[in-house]
Amino acid sequence: MEFIKPSIENTEELRRILKCNEYRCCDFSTGTLILWSDYYGYTYTVIRDFFVIWMTEYKAFSFPMYVGEKKLSNDELRREESTVVEELMHFFEEHEERPRFLLLSSEQSKRLEELYPDYFEFSDNEDYRDYIYNTEDLAELSGRHYHGKRNHIYRFEEDYPDYKVEDITEENIESCKNVEEEWTDYELSGEGEMNGDRSDAIDDKRDATDDRRDAIDDRHDAIDDKCDAIDDRRDATDDRRDAAGVESDDCIDEIVNKNVAVTADEIVNKNVVVTADEIDEKDVDESDELQYEKKTIFFALDHMKELGLEGCAIRIPDTSSASGFRTVAFAIGERLTDDCFVVHFEKADRKIREAYAVVNREFARKLKGRYKYINREEDMGLEGLRKAKKSYRPVLMCEKISAWGRD
Repeated sequence: MEFIKPSIENTEELRRILKCNEYRCCDFSTGTLILWSDYYGYTYTVIRDFFVIWMTEYKAFSFPMYVGEKKLSNDELRREESTVVEELMHFFEEHEERPRFLLLSSEQSKRLEELYPDYFEFSDNEDYRDYIYNTEDLAELSGRHYHGKRNHIYRFEEDYPDYKVEDITEENIESCKNVEEEWTDYELSGEGEMNGDRSDAIDDKRDATDDRRDAIDDRHDAIDDKCDAIDDRRDATDDRRDAAGVESDDCIDEIVNKNVAVTADEIVNKNVVVTADEIDEKDVDESDELQYEKKTIFFALDHMKELGLEGCAIRIPDTSSASGFRTVAFAIGERLTDDCFVVHFEKADRKIREAYAVVNREFARKLKGRYKYINREEDMGLEGLRKAKKSYRPVLMCEKISAWGRD
């Protein structure tokens, strides 16, 4: 089985393959696979005209997607699909890995269950569902539900009546990079909107860990009490042995010592050390992800044309700029399916909060008439991001079901 790393050199091949895609999951876009290939270890292969993603980070496959030119009947499609899944299962067996599939639609999870009844466990994590909106809803913001969004835009238009909406081009790329640079620096400072949510989550984990440590201390106290009781029983046993003239039974001592030692070690190692390490790693991971995202956005901006990306920039007058304008918000995305566009990145000047609502609307206006839907990706479990995404009233939530073989 030969795996290919997504890269800018094979953009055209990926685009040709994914042209058949009808699954509105953001992970099945050319941009996602190339831009995040290093971070998640994406590679892909084509088996019997079925496209499959291998995610090295998770040691998991996506479900096979038919991308062949030949029109197959339903029965033919299912037979071929079954053969490919068998090959993937054989791969797991060869590499002594527990079978795992990610990014499944509900239909795909049902088919996997039909192929291997009662073998897989399935889960659907709400944090990773994609938010999908009607393009017209985002472009028009009609109705009372969008009253607050319209107010944000009105305030922006009052403050910057001469603002411009531009495609992202060589003339404004550096200005977009400045927005991203400032946004990332602010997030890493610990005061940003996303970093705040992450910090709260980490604090919650630390509080939970402290509670678990308190519980462990209580259990240690209980163990100490048991040890004291055992010592008392030993003393009583020794007294009886002395009275009866019987020597010490080493076997009994061994059992007693083993029971006490294993219980204490098990509690400490499993409940304290691992949890604390996980929190420390989490702190590092968040910083790494923000830095990687910045590098990825810079790469996307520098290779818009090669990657087939589209962008929208909101610019306001600025006398200190050579062009007379500076960027305060931008968004980048690409075609996902024939009827759906995916927005990969959206950033704005943190001092001009209304700029987010403006770039969201203006990008949707650019896409209206070409795409029925806009996928704005997941919220990653961040409460602030979830609230913002829900406030735009998604019409669909794209499930990403995980499946792993039972032990």
